Amino acid sequence: SDQERMKSWFYLAAIQRNNRDYNSAFKSYGMAEELALQLQDTAMLIIIYGNLAWASHYSYSSDAMHYAGLSYDLAQKAGDEKGKLWGMAYMAQNHSFAHNDARADSLLSVIFAHRPENDAVIQYCLPFYIRQCIRTRNYDKADSLFKMKKTPNRGTDYVYKAYICEMKGMPDDADICLDSAELTLTTLSDQVFLCEGKSRILEHRKDYESALHFMKMRIEKQNSIIYSIYGQSVSAAQRDFLLQQKERIEHRGEMHRLYLTFGLILLIILLTAIILFSYYKQKESCRKIEQYLEDVSVLTHTLTVKDSRIRHLERELSEKSDKQQSQQTEMQAKVQKLFAGQFAFINSICSDMKDTVFDHKQVYERLQSEIQKLTSDEQNQSQLEAVIDEYFNDIMKRVRRTGIINGNGAQLLSYMIARFRNRSIMLLMNIDDLATLKKRKTRLRERLQKSGLAEAEEALSYLSASDE
Repeated sequence: SDQERMKSWFYLAAIQRNNRDYNSAFKSYGMAEELALQLQDTAMLIIIYGNLAWASHYSYSSDAMHYAGLSYDLAQKAGDEKGKLWGMAYMAQNHSFAHNDARADSLLSVIFAHRPENDAVIQYCLPFYIRQCIRTRNYDKADSLFKMKKTPNRGTDYVYKAYICEMKGMPDDADICLDSAELTLTTLSDQVFLCEGKSRILEHRKDYESALHFMKMRIEKQNSIIYSIYGQSVSAAQRDFLLQQKERIEHRGEMHRLYLTFGLILLIILLTAIILFSYYKQKESCRKIEQYLEDVSVLTHTLTVKDSRIRHLERELSEKSDKQQSQQTEMQAKVQKLFAGQFAFINSICSDMKDTVFDHKQVYERLQSEIQKLTSDEQNQSQLEAVIDEYFNDIMKRVRRTGIINGNGAQLLSYMIARFRNRSIMLLMNIDDLATLKKRKTRLRERLQKSGLAEAEEALSYLSASDE
């Protein structure tokens, strides 16, 4: 019956999962799921999705939590309280495997609150809950959970128990547990786990030499497992290859006998096929030629349109470049006109120097005084920024509003956008040497770049074009 087939697929999947043949297990679970959906067996679907969540985690699939959620949602819709607890157990298991300990604890607290009527679910949760407590160093909690176990201790349980006793300061009990584990852990993979447990306990006792010895033993045994798996894989591959080769030889013999039997019929069919192939090949060639001609026509039209667009863009770029050049020239003329009158004092000083005996100190002091008046005149700075804003989209106003720069920073920015020479900037800002000016320019650029504001990016674009 379908019920029996569903259970058979489920048990087969469980065996494949325990043997770590996850690909086959997923296929078997899929067959069991399909039959459970047909039978509308909600209880079985909850268990199937839970096992799929478990297998997904150990096969490093990202669907583990998805299947655990399906199990819980299905039980909730069906009003199955016990099924909901199983779904929560599957989700708690996946959270614990993913080290989401807080989320796992919240789910487990709900599950453990339903004792004793929910003892089967609790027994399912105990192994991974104990491992989580050991990982989070909650050894008292792990010890109390061990006392709740109703199933006989396995070899791995003795190793976990030994580690808990060691961490709780009971080394003699830990040694007894390790002796019990050594009697029950006989397979090579179990020996790997035992060696790792002994190594960690000896490391805690600061017997590093012995700990290193068992860690080396663990690595050697692990390598033995890997080599044996590789050897089995090679043997299986060779066996499959020989079987396939034998099948191919047998198949080739059957085909040879078939050719001898129906040779005449095949010859007639072959001649007919050659004639039909030649006809359709010629017809296909004509169709392809027509298609090629049509493609060439379309391509020619496309190239013509693109060429027209390129010429149009070139004209637009040329016009835009001419316009920008004209605006730059106009702006520089206005700036020159703005500052021409301010430097009239130089002519006055020069006229005083002609045919007269002058005092160098007085001339220097007068120059310093006049420059100080010029650089401290806020009206001059405002007029310069107004000219810049007229041609550069109110950039100075918008940058000042952001508060990124002000004072000397804004003054330096305006001089750089207006393309003042370095010597002129040094004179206006009373900077002694070119190196200092370059450092100020660098700091200004860095401040604009770090702000990340659109106004700062726009100002930088003007500097890139005007202050190489």
